[in-house]
Amino acid sequence: MTMNRKISYTQVSMWRQCPYRWRLKYLLGLEEPEVPAKPGTFDALAMGRAVHAGIEDADVAEAVAMYEREAGKDEKAAIQIRHAVLAALELPVFTGNHHLEFERKIESDVYIGYADVIADGAHVYDIKTTNNAGYLDGTQLLLYASELGREGAKIQYCSYIVLNKLNPRKRETAAQYEERFADYGARVIPVRMDDSQVAAFWRDAYALSTAEEWPKCPGRLCDWCGYKGEHCNGGE
Repeated sequence: MTMNRKISYTQVSMWRQCPYRWRLKYLLGLEEPEVPAKPGTFDALAMGRAVHAGIEDADVAEAVAMYEREAGKDEKAAIQIRHAVLAALELPVFTGNHHLEFERKIESDVYIGYADVIADGAHVYDIKTTNNAGYLDGTQLLLYASELGREGAKIQYCSYIVLNKLNPRKRETAAQYEERFADYGARVIPVRMDDSQVAAFWRDAYALSTAEEWPKCPGRLCDWCGYKGEHCNGGE
């Protein structure tokens, strides 16, 4: 197999979860349909994009409008976005006198990625609007630090900014939902600098670029796979 595209963290993460899904998306180039949000939940991708934009522009109203353009008007989603953006903007990295780079493109001959925030050229942050702790293993940030180092940057710290989602409850009014944000706040989770995770990433990147078999890995993540149905029957 010949790989013509550059490797990203997203690619390797998908390969680790399900080589078959990776093959459909990156090798065969089949567009993956978006999975509709389940009733009573928010559109995760639209939520993430809206919160990121709201933090970068310090504009809650535009963040809400952005979500509504993508996913439709949702009063509870607007509450979640408002609290997430305002909580993040209270963090020292956004309130202090720091030089900030948002959506910093990191690219080499073989790699491409985008760092959410780089503060003072030394601290890389990734913003997560999720309750899934599995995304916080540190590999993504450590990879950014490693690749930025190749460009001459001296990254000293890596951290996640975590903005948990509070999913609405059944028959919960908007006012009741709002009350649950009384103690809401952003969390900053530092990542230990560990080159072994970067080395493991590149081993897997080599494995996916030389693979000749792409097994299906059925599991709970199948429900969030856009290929389920037309191209794959839940891993079967």
